[in-house]
Order: sequence, then C-alpha cells, then structure tokens
Amino acid sequence: MAKVSVLLVSNNRGLRTSLHSILESEAWIDVVASADDRSEAVRLTKDLRPEVVVIDDSVTGDHLQACEEMMEVSPGVKVVVLGSSGKTTSSHDEILRSIGEPRTDVETTEKTSMKGSMESVSVHSSPAN
Repeated sequence: MAKVSVLLVSNNRGLRTSLHSILESEAWIDVVASADDRSEAVRLTKDLRPEVVVIDDSVTGDHLQACEEMMEVSPGVKVVVLGSSGKTTSSHDEILRSIGEPRTDVETTEKTSMKGSMESVSVHSSPAN
C-alpha cells in the first residue's frame, strides 16, 4: 500500500508531537517532516513535496500566506488547516478522511474529539499542473 506523505506545521511542539503520533499510527500515512514556522514549512514543502500539509492556524508568520506559498511551490499539495479559534471542530476520523480524499474546496467539519487540541479543520487544495 502506498503511503500518503504528510508535513506537520505548528509552533506548538506538543501539538506537533501529538499529531505525529496519531498520524504515524495509521499504516497509510508517512509523516515526512515537521516545521515550526512559515518559512520552514514553505522550504520543506518545496524540498520534500509532501502530498498533504497539516498546519496549525497559530503558526508564526501568517498561516494563510504559508498556505498560498506552499501551494505555489508544490502544485497539487493539499493543506489541512487546524484552527483553535473557530466554533466548529473535527474528529480524528474526519482529519484522516481529509488527508485521504482529494478536495478542490474549503471545508469546515464538526468535531467529536481530538484531545481539545483544535476546533476546526479546513482543507485547501491547489490545482495540479
């Protein structure tokens, strides 16, 4: 089975560690690297070409700008934005589905649990060239 390559981006080391453990427990996911700021995230996206980037919305240096830059340097990458200030949240299963399903829109989903680490998930996809 081919694994989905994932880059984790958060300036919260605890969140990065927790997400890494959760995602790596899935046989079909390979966490290829992690970054703690926008510039490192963009550089790693360009160098490693992960299929999916999971980014915390509190990342230093504007996470939305980081999303745009990552999509520019790696067309076709999917970006999952983890939000801590929204009204809705996502479950572990919904995050895994977001990583595994191609999307061309932005989506917010309801959460049942995720250890309180996040409150919303948005999936952004850039068109593949």
